[in-house]
Amino acid sequence: MFEYNGVEYELKLNLKRISIIETVMKKSIAEIMNRGGAFSINELMTITSYAMIKVGANAYEQPKKAAAIVEEMLNEAGAYRTLSDLVAEAIERDCPFFFPAA
Repeated sequence: MFEYNGVEYELKLNLKRISIIETVMKKSIAEIMNRGGAFSINELMTITSYAMIKVGANAYEQPKKAAAIVEEMLNEAGAYRTLSDLVAEAIERDCPFFFPAA
């Protein structure tokens, strides 16, 4: 969860959102994860923009509005790391199909 201009947001993923994100990025989330490195700025902005939802809401933010929020946030010190961690947490929490059973 994170706050922007007094509004609390979170990132939520599901199969449909993953499909949309992969179509927009023209690469799979699994490919990004298997690369073992950090997200590119474009990847980070795309995933965050399409996964952003207001806490307690049932609808995702419009991607253009969410992208503007992400872009503004990325101008703050440490924001890249914070957003990267939020994306990684959302993938781990919401997408167990990416990970082998324990």
